[in-house]
Amino acid sequence: MKAIILGAGIGERLKEKALPKCLIKVGKETLLERQVATLNDLNIKDITLVIGYQGGCWTKEHIEKVRQIHKKVVINEKNIERKRPYSLFCGLREIEKDDVIVIDGDLIFEKELIQKVIEDKRKNLVLAIYIESKNIEGKGTKIITGKDDEVVKAGYGFPSNKLFSGILKVGKTDFDFFKQILGREESWTKNLSMILEEFADRTKFYALTVDTFPSVVREREVKATESWEPAANRIEKKGNIIRKKTRIGKQQLINEVNFIQNLPESTKRHFPKIIDYNFDQEIAYYDMAYCPYPSFMDLIFDKKIGVQESLEMLKTIFDFVFNVLYKTNVKQTPVRFIRDSYFNKIKQRFSAVKGRSALFDKVASADYLIINGDKVKNSNVIVNEIKNDAKFLASLEPPFVTTYHGDFRFGNMLINTKTKDFVLIDPRGKTAAGHNESDIMEDIAKLFTACHAYYDIFYRNLFNIEIKAGKDIIINYNYKIKAKETIDYFEKITAELMQLLPNYTQVKRDSNWKKRLFFIEAILIIPNAPFQLVSLTPREEKFVIGFYARGVQLLNEFLSKYPLNRDRKYNVINLNTPEDYETAKEIFGCKEKGETEVKDERS
Repeated sequence: MKAIILGAGIGERLKEKALPKCLIKVGKETLLERQVATLNDLNIKDITLVIGYQGGCWTKEHIEKVRQIHKKVVINEKNIERKRPYSLFCGLREIEKDDVIVIDGDLIFEKELIQKVIEDKRKNLVLAIYIESKNIEGKGTKIITGKDDEVVKAGYGFPSNKLFSGILKVGKTDFDFFKQILGREESWTKNLSMILEEFADRTKFYALTVDTFPSVVREREVKATESWEPAANRIEKKGNIIRKKTRIGKQQLINEVNFIQNLPESTKRHFPKIIDYNFDQEIAYYDMAYCPYPSFMDLIFDKKIGVQESLEMLKTIFDFVFNVLYKTNVKQTPVRFIRDSYFNKIKQRFSAVKGRSALFDKVASADYLIINGDKVKNSNVIVNEIKNDAKFLASLEPPFVTTYHGDFRFGNMLINTKTKDFVLIDPRGKTAAGHNESDIMEDIAKLFTACHAYYDIFYRNLFNIEIKAGKDIIINYNYKIKAKETIDYFEKITAELMQLLPNYTQVKRDSNWKKRLFFIEAILIIPNAPFQLVSLTPREEKFVIGFYARGVQLLNEFLSKYPLNRDRKYNVINLNTPEDYETAKEIFGCKEKGETEVKDERS
């Protein structure tokens, strides 16, 4: 096997043009030295390096420095007007027919990654890496695969959770054909993705996809769009007017009003009618028309509605949300959707309540809890594991986002059991990350926190709990003694809803809906528990820890049913930004005392 290293770029994305990227030092070695040494270790000795000629970084001194590192060098004298396919053609025409591996010169990676590509029995192969957000752009060529991981599409501007890594392999049998495609003059100004797609159309070309570190989608801090504390709403009734007002959580009221006012007219009839509002005073408020219907939750706990009637009512409500509400403002899923909508919310809420309850702090910071006799991972451990698994995160990303309610629970459903009319109150208006649209499964998951996670049983204090916070934190609770009949009701409702949901088109076409539903259900509970730590009464602390433990329990059950990706993660970084460079030094243990930084090396 032979190798070609493509290093003719001018490094403009690094904002430093004084040095070719293949000459960047990470630790004591340049990228070129690392790549050549890695290939030699894998018994690949015939290596052709393609470098540039045009651009400020390609000075005589730098070209000479490249030759000192590696002798077999081909110069692409038109490296600015002609793109990567021409550089690759320049390399191919200098070598004899053989299996060949092609590597971008700005990559830093571990040897085992290249070894995995070489040892793969498939002759024509592109190495792809998982990305958690399929709509991310500006990170390179995306790949779509079909049956048996054959490449069916490569390029830009379409959703995919697979990204070309900058490494590919072409077998000896198709060497001449690949070279022929690259040798056409029309190919020299195309993106390499177009060549890869053409190659895949005309021969067998596969993708090997691996999970990598660091993630392509980097962690970022998102400013909370809500107060960590529940809004201290006061509800007043005057005649046929309901006034909802607050000093705390003013933005929540604004979001609710904006949400309702911006709904299509055909949709508004199932939401409160806004009559007046004022958000300029210290006490913000809005007035809505009084609805005389009881809440669904009150009917359940007052035993005024049975299972069958409840299911008929829920079907009526589901018909509306799936056929009307969820077809409003359908959009592409935002990048970092899972991180920003759920993980950042957990981080912000737990940080805000730290110190309010010494017992809850101890429970929340433990790595493991013993809940009803089972030792389980705590939420902080599980969240970190999920955050570092791009393939798993990709499977949790919804296919689209749309207008949603946001607090879709029995307590916010006012229903008329005789006419089957209903009003959905207290819409959230925005996600925790500030998006107007969300995953429809977030609404369903919110409902499941009641019928499957028993939120109202905890909230109404219908459970016993014992907490021992010693070396191990032991939490034993029992809600069946006080609420067995209600739990039986909820279990029947849950089972029937699981049968009802696939009848709706959005669910039927979504292969991962169950996985997302049970993930979101558990991940909504985790930050909801500390959200209730306000006055810190013994009852409140009991509820918070009990419901939090239920969330942890469900999160562990979720991972038991949908295990994390256990495939090995490989270290690989494309050095495009100063941030990439700093990460490379950390991962590969290269930031040594006295080492010169990138901008100094480039002077």
